[in-house]
Amino acid sequence: MKKLVLLIMILMMAVFASVYADEFMTKKAGNYTIMAHFEKDPPVKGENKLIIAIKDKAGQPVEDAKVTVKYYVVAERQSTQKPYTEYNTDAKAAGSEYRAILNLTMKGPWYIETKFVRGGKEEWATVHFHVK
Repeated sequence: MKKLVLLIMILMMAVFASVYADEFMTKKAGNYTIMAHFEKDPPVKGENKLIIAIKDKAGQPVEDAKVTVKYYVVAERQSTQKPYTEYNTDAKAAGSEYRAILNLTMKGPWYIETKFVRGGKEEWATVHFHVK
């Protein structure tokens, strides 16, 4: 009986973690939805490929935007003793998605600010993730 209860709890936690992660990497930005995920999940210290999809309010993919990614370590940003390090990279168009390489320098909590410009208008969204 204990094994069954333990198995059910593990399955529930896995489902919750999966849904929570998907929700956290999907954000509204004006009339657009930005969805992002890492090729390797969870991301690890070192080089990681971030895949970004942008959809308009009709749910159609946006393929003509200029996309940039800013990312930084949460702990460094909250420190009052030193300035935090911020990294910037462009995301390259790949069909209906955009891809960026992020070099994550340490384990722990990070933020990604995804910004895109389309038709002269700028939109952005921020997501939080954890490096293992």
